[in-house]
Amino acid sequence: MAVAMYRLINKEGFIPVDKWDTDEYPISEEDRIFKNIRGEIILPIHELFGDPNSPNAEEAQQLDYFAMNSKRSYNSDETRQHICRYLNYFEKYYDYDKELLMVLYEIKINIDYIHNYSQQNFMDDVNRYIIRNTELTRKVRRFVDDNYLMKLSSNNNKTPNLQFNNSHAKVLYEINLLTNMYIPLATHYMYIHFIKNSSDVQYFMLNLFDLCMVKYEEERGIYIYNKLYETATSVVNKSKNPDQLLWEKNLIRGNNTTTHTKDSVIDVILQILPKYTFDKNIINFNYFRLPKPHCSNTVLKNSIELLGHTKALMPA
Repeated sequence: MAVAMYRLINKEGFIPVDKWDTDEYPISEEDRIFKNIRGEIILPIHELFGDPNSPNAEEAQQLDYFAMNSKRSYNSDETRQHICRYLNYFEKYYDYDKELLMVLYEIKINIDYIHNYSQQNFMDDVNRYIIRNTELTRKVRRFVDDNYLMKLSSNNNKTPNLQFNNSHAKVLYEINLLTNMYIPLATHYMYIHFIKNSSDVQYFMLNLFDLCMVKYEEERGIYIYNKLYETATSVVNKSKNPDQLLWEKNLIRGNNTTTHTKDSVIDVILQILPKYTFDKNIINFNYFRLPKPHCSNTVLKNSIELLGHTKALMPA
């Protein structure tokens, strides 16, 4: 496990994203472009790009609403608020030309008005205009560099495949922001096209994550899935010997160390990674978030929440 230390960002007037839009640093309504309401995220597309004098202006207002209820874990008030804060901050300080807003507008129109807009069409557009968008991802990288607080180092050379360095952590944060950009589109697409089965929803979201993985493998030679998988394998194997009886029971139910490892990585990818914040040690958070077969769901949930907040070494 990598050892993490934090540094303070000494930039005059700089407000970290996790302090922005809080009681300490409130923001104006003008800066609150993305808004969180129950079951939806609102982006005023018709005000930004539409013609207010159009006879279809009232109908065009429906473009503003992104349904979030296709995936329950993304539809919590906390997650919707997280997405809105990060995207509003991105718009305020990095996306001066509102490139992201235009991309969301164009893809949202396709979802709402093109009936044969296939899953492959959608995936291709997200990949081309968000994940592989050179200018947009340059802004994403700057966002992460400015807010990044961790200093990862390791004195354990015996298991280098388990070690995360700063490059790995920054890629995880970049993927976090990219997922925040496409999640409202993805959940709305699934809502419009009646993708409701949990396995279909999972497959849909994993395909989008795979596009992010391939990007960083090709552009920076960083294999994030491999890192997450090795970490999960280590956690599962450590629990195998002391909990042999429980693992034997799991085998009867069709679960083994391989299936448990894969399920654990998927859990981190879909449930945890989109909710990363810069004020927590995400490497430790990933590690302690991985399910252990001997924990009850309630005990595990409480342990995760505790460790997720206390294991990170916070800035002084």
